[in-house]
Amino acid sequence: MPVVPQWAMKWKRKGTVFRKAAGERILLYSNRSVRVPGKKNPRSIQEYIGVVTPEGVLEDFTINTDSSGIRVWEYGFTKAVYTLVSEKFMNELGGGERARRVLGCIITSSSPNSYLLRDCGDWCDGIEGTCLSYQSRKLFTLMGVPQEELELLKQVHVIEIGGRSVVGDIGFRQEEISKRLGVDLRWQR
Repeated sequence: MPVVPQWAMKWKRKGTVFRKAAGERILLYSNRSVRVPGKKNPRSIQEYIGVVTPEGVLEDFTINTDSSGIRVWEYGFTKAVYTLVSEKFMNELGGGERARRVLGCIITSSSPNSYLLRDCGDWCDGIEGTCLSYQSRKLFTLMGVPQEELELLKQVHVIEIGGRSVVGDIGFRQEEISKRLGVDLRWQR
């Protein structure tokens, strides 16, 4: 067992073990063994619980979105691109539905969990003959914002629970970017 600081020992539970990770992080795992027919010794099974901090254990959890009715979609990047897209870009694509589909295709290709996918499964349908990589470069050039900067906004999500939609926590960095660019990240459907 790795040398664990004394403060972490108060978070140890029965049937758990500590593991040291990169840096000074301490991870907590459940530890149990299972008999394997035909084998002499039992097999050890360890499952990750979370990170141990002086304040407690930050447990990792997942939500089964298939059975829970909860949906989580990327929102910040998509909203920023929609807000910052230039009229010139849309007009050069012919405006209207085709321009909207090309923009949607560029967004969903860059952000495969975009909230745009709730309403339309494949935005890239019907835009044959369009060079998306060229249009994507052109879009971000006309917006005057590097795509890498907008990538940070992918951490802003919209969460749907029981027919209601809410925007998740917006981090300091994401808020700073959205204010500088003039993008309002409040949920508007």
